[in-house]
Amino acid sequence: MKRTAAVVTALLLAGLAPAVPAAARTGLSWTPCAEPSLGGLGLECATLAVPLDHTDPHGRKITLALSRKKAVRSQGVLVVNPGGPGITGRSVAGLVATAMPADLAASYDIVGIDPRGVGASAPSLSCDEGYFTPPWPDPVPADPGQELRLLARPLGYALKCATRHGWLLPHMSSEDSARDLDDVRQALGQRTIDFLGYGYGTYVGAVYGTLFPGKLRRAVFDSVARPDADWYRHYVEQEDPGFDARSKDFFAWIAVQDAGYHLGTTAEAVSTAYYSARSAVRDKPAAGVVGPFEFEATFHNVAWESRLWPFLAGTLAAYRQNGDEQALLTAYQALAAHHGDNDYAAFTAVQCADTNWPRDWSRWHADASRLHTRAPFATWNNTWYLAPCAFWPPFPRHPVAITGTGLPPALIVHATGDIALAYRDAQQLHATVPGSRLVTEQGGLDPAVSFLRANPCVDARVTTYLTAGTLPAADVSCAVDQAPNANGRFSLGVGEPSSFRWLRR
Repeated sequence: MKRTAAVVTALLLAGLAPAVPAAARTGLSWTPCAEPSLGGLGLECATLAVPLDHTDPHGRKITLALSRKKAVRSQGVLVVNPGGPGITGRSVAGLVATAMPADLAASYDIVGIDPRGVGASAPSLSCDEGYFTPPWPDPVPADPGQELRLLARPLGYALKCATRHGWLLPHMSSEDSARDLDDVRQALGQRTIDFLGYGYGTYVGAVYGTLFPGKLRRAVFDSVARPDADWYRHYVEQEDPGFDARSKDFFAWIAVQDAGYHLGTTAEAVSTAYYSARSAVRDKPAAGVVGPFEFEATFHNVAWESRLWPFLAGTLAAYRQNGDEQALLTAYQALAAHHGDNDYAAFTAVQCADTNWPRDWSRWHADASRLHTRAPFATWNNTWYLAPCAFWPPFPRHPVAITGTGLPPALIVHATGDIALAYRDAQQLHATVPGSRLVTEQGGLDPAVSFLRANPCVDARVTTYLTAGTLPAADVSCAVDQAPNANGRFSLGVGEPSSFRWLRR
């Protein structure tokens, strides 16, 4: 990927040339969003053409889809990034506007973006619509032959992506999205923007502030993604072990609720029940659909959303005690089934474009085999989910170094109990960004989002900062109580979406 900036761009970044007048870049045509899910949130929609390759600003263009919740009395623009990668951002503008204090929401034009390749942006990436057609084989290979057969799947997926979108893939990095964000800023006619990023979105925001010094007025980084963008090490060092640790928390919680679930009075007994059910669907997929791969993908949600624990515990109990295959099928369809290929294609394209992944499969095999012995809950499943990056088209990857230069004194929020995103990465970003403050949630069960999850201690600090730019005088520690609701087996119904289910990875 070419990352040599043009002379004019370099001068702009150095502050040695005048910026393009705002009037020359405005003209977004905002109209009520046609999609009911967006229109119902009171959003307006627009599109913006941006360069495919920002080093060739007059070359081929692609299109971003934008949304806006218009301010009542605007103090500026707040751009919201929900994380991902591969997640649509337009609806999130409405969700955040609805969830935040009314006075704060009324003071901003809140803007959401479907990143390049995602959702309504054009082109919308898709490589193989049938890639996750269930049931998949057991993700834990029994022998080298089975591993080779499994390996053919991500290899084939990478080849299909290269065939369909080879022209786009080198330009799907987080840096490209950050440069898109500055085109959005200019199109909005703003000298600066405010930014609220969750999870992976914190990395995009940090890259943006690094590349475009002084263009972020205020920045909230909620649940910090690894600042060096070494995504392979992230999964090996953090997410695979973290998922396994959270599964043990889940099993222990079920054991305490044994009067309701009857899966065992100890975490070990519940663990045995879980892995026995996994073996059963390996031998006979539930409803012909939910095999071990789909079973694991469904239950991995215990790591993303603690409010799902009662529902998933009830699902496991229904299958173990009554052989209720429909319960497993319903849970899979609601929580883990892939509806189209765009989210996975875009997730993969960004991760593979950001950084260099191991190209020798023996490295993947050795790491997965080693990790599986102590963290069997997610290791091999995650390995196959990420494996296309081992075969992705070769092009230069140069992650942006986050130095703190150009970033405003930011408010950084992170939970110590986040098992998907490491607290040490939030501490590193805090140390890197001059004048920043760190709001720490002590404990917590859910990764990637603390603001707007009904923690008054966190919400008050973020609200004050976004309202007036006032940071806490010192770092803040907030208590958190996220114990799942144990009243009844199905406290979160399948049809009841979590407002923050879009915060993934």
